[in-house]
Amino acid sequence: MKYSRNKLQELTMLCIYQYLFYYNDQNRPSLVEIIKGVTDLEVSELDPFASKLIKITIENADSSVKTISGHLTDWKFDRLNLVEQAILLTSYSQFKYMEQPKQVVINVAIELAKKYCDDNSYKFINGVLDKCLV
Repeated sequence: MKYSRNKLQELTMLCIYQYLFYYNDQNRPSLVEIIKGVTDLEVSELDPFASKLIKITIENADSSVKTISGHLTDWKFDRLNLVEQAILLTSYSQFKYMEQPKQVVINVAIELAKKYCDDNSYKFINGVLDKCLV
């Protein structure tokens, strides 16, 4: 199934959210199971962009959290809700490792925050990404 780039970014964020949700769970589903559960696709059927973004986001999560945390005023990354964490991690990975344009990454993150987060979360996410995507 062919998805738009925005839909792929949304599906990727949802996969990262699921990964974070089950991170410390001994019965955590595999990444393959998470992708299948979120997208209803086998990993081999997943668009290469989404597959690469999921892999890069997970592989670089620790360093990405450190960078993002440096731009959180009076907050710690683990205090953010998991959806905000997933949006920030996937957005940072798109910019840093996949060389997506800053403004495009921020615009997608804002739309995801408006759809999945509290009313004012998009402003917070916009501010954090604007500072850390350099």
